[in-house]
Amino acid sequence: MAGLIGLAVTSGVALILMKFIDKKADHTIKRAKDAERGAAAEEKVALRLNDLPEGYFGFHDISFNGFNIDHVVLGPAGIFVVETKSHRGTIDANGNTLLLNSKPPPKTF
Repeated sequence: MAGLIGLAVTSGVALILMKFIDKKADHTIKRAKDAERGAAAEEKVALRLNDLPEGYFGFHDISFNGFNIDHVVLGPAGIFVVETKSHRGTIDANGNTLLLNSKPPPKTF
């Protein structure tokens, strides 16, 4: 009898562990897909910034110790730092506030 109880407890622990591993794997896959989509968006923005009017220069993926800047644009009007985010939906503005699907984006800077 003790062997059956031990087996049941072990099976229960194994099922919980398997669910935990599945959730971790799902999260890892989602993060990888998000990173891939983000990288594609950064490439699209870089292409657009490379087509700026004369006198403007774009620099992309500038790495520092522990962080990076997606894009920097230098030109007669000044220096612009551009952070690229890839979200699905519609982008609008309400005054000085950008909206994603009529709401503030989930991450602000």
